[in-house]
Amino acid sequence: MRWRTSSTGEPDADRAGILAGLDAMIWHADADERRLTYVSDACRALSGRDARAWLSAPDFGADYIDVADRERVVEALGGAAGA
Repeated sequence: MRWRTSSTGEPDADRAGILAGLDAMIWHADADERRLTYVSDACRALSGRDARAWLSAPDFGADYIDVADRERVVEALGGAAGA
């Protein structure tokens, strides 16, 4: 699992080993920008989408979140889905 920068999606060496080995979908979001700034490799593995897709998606990647959970997750991250 690697931390990735929001601008390039490249690994951030300073945080590279912090979350290694966790089987969990972990992300970091910027509420002001309404974008994810980090996604774990588990996000890719479980969704089939690579980190660049998650990091470049608007509205926190809402389209990638199961429809049953989408509104609740996006609201918790700072806004309504589709806003």
